[in-house]
Amino acid sequence: MIESSILPAKVYYDQVVRPTVEEFFRNKSNRRLAMLASMSLLHVIDHIIQNEFPADKGKEAEGQIKRYVEDLAAHFVPFAVVRAFALASKHAVLRRKFQPGFTVLRATNRSPCFVGRAVVGRTFLGDTVGGITVQWTDHGYVNLTNALKATMKRLESDFPQLKDSDTKSAETV
Repeated sequence: MIESSILPAKVYYDQVVRPTVEEFFRNKSNRRLAMLASMSLLHVIDHIIQNEFPADKGKEAEGQIKRYVEDLAAHFVPFAVVRAFALASKHAVLRRKFQPGFTVLRATNRSPCFVGRAVVGRTFLGDTVGGITVQWTDHGYVNLTNALKATMKRLESDFPQLKDSDTKSAETV
């Protein structure tokens, strides 16, 4: 790893991303925590890739970040949901080619569904997690907790430096 004056990706992941995501997991209905968890997780990619480039190679780092993010969003729905939710949290509405018109208002609070327990109009059959749920397509919904967990697991797989024996992996969160 190149010495730099930026925060190491592992430090950002352990000290910012993990605690923020874990706080959201304990409060799955909290829109503010959902926004913060999504934004911090999305930006771990910047920390990873920018730490691999010297300071004078910023344009190359930005290009690699853009390629990785666009490819992952095109092929991995949980990440695409986290990305859209994070970007809409910051920009209010997405207006470019990635999910134009998406806003955080496409996310609603849902109650979990268990045998013998469901809330009419607020529960999806088979959703045992509940909390913030994003309408991703006209008739398709993605639970944000599940999307965050899957994205963390994927990023830990793609970037092993995020995971070590001293810290919990996304599988245990």
